[in-house]
Amino acid sequence: MSSVTPTGLRWGPGFIGLTVGLALYGASTCQYLFYVPAFRNDKRLLKSVVFLVLYVSICHFMPVA
Repeated sequence: MSSVTPTGLRWGPGFIGLTVGLALYGASTCQYLFYVPAFRNDKRLLKSVVFLVLYVSICHFMPVA
């Protein structure tokens, strides 16, 4: 038996995961960019939490890409 695996089976799941992760990263970035000007009167603590969520998302995605 041959131990050669097709390229699609080797790289396909990672590519799909990267694509889905990139789409979710883009969605969270857009949500943040729409949130900041739309809710200027929110408390500083809430704005900090929203920024922290974006920052954690960025820190999670950068090593993957």
